[in-house]
Amino acid sequence: MRGMQYLLSRVALVLFFWFLTMPFVWGGAALMDYINAHSAHKGLKWVVLPIFFLWLFGVPWFANKTAEYIAFHDLNFFKATSATFSDLRCRLSFLPITGAWFAPKNDDKHDDQND
Repeated sequence: MRGMQYLLSRVALVLFFWFLTMPFVWGGAALMDYINAHSAHKGLKWVVLPIFFLWLFGVPWFANKTAEYIAFHDLNFFKATSATFSDLRCRLSFLPITGAWFAPKNDDKHDDQND
C-alpha cells in the first residue's frame, strides 16, 4: 500500500512542481529568444542552459524525495517539502566551490554538558 502511495505521490508531485516552476522556464525561454535575437549577449546562453537542465532533472529528484518522505516517513506535504530542502542543502554542501554557502553554521554559544 505504501508503494502505491509513493508512486502516486511521486507522479502528482512531479506534475505539481513542474507546474509551479513553469513561469521561470517561460522566462528563461523568453531570455533565450532575446539572446538569440541580440548577438551581443551570447555569453548569457551558458548561464540559462545549465539552469534549464538543473530544472529538468532537479524537479523529478525533488518530487521523488518529497514523495518518499510522505509515503514512508508519514510526513505531511509541508514537513516533507521542508525535509527535502534540508536534504538538498546537505547534498549541496558537498559541492567543491559553492558548498560552503550551504554548509550548516556552527554556533559557539551551545550549552554542551560534555565540555
